[in-house]
Amino acid sequence: MSSQLCCCSIAMCLAILLQLCSLGVSLSHPNKITHLPAQQDAASKPLVLWLNGGPGCSSLGVGAFSENGPFRPKGDALVKNQFSWNT
Repeated sequence: MSSQLCCCSIAMCLAILLQLCSLGVSLSHPNKITHLPAQQDAASKPLVLWLNGGPGCSSLGVGAFSENGPFRPKGDALVKNQFSWNT
């Protein structure tokens, strides 16, 4: 991890990791699903199922990192995406 990664992003990464573990996702046998709950009042927010891509197009690389995920890559660091769908 880069030293450019801000503290709020580290906290968010840990929160996402804990959420995935509570869903029964095994880090040694990863599934093909990611759950990113709303950052505020998650219980009252609708669930969005995002399916994009097709053969050769990754939902993680395209959808999560380039469009609507909570982080965007910037050099060797991650920066918070202020336009994320879960903000």
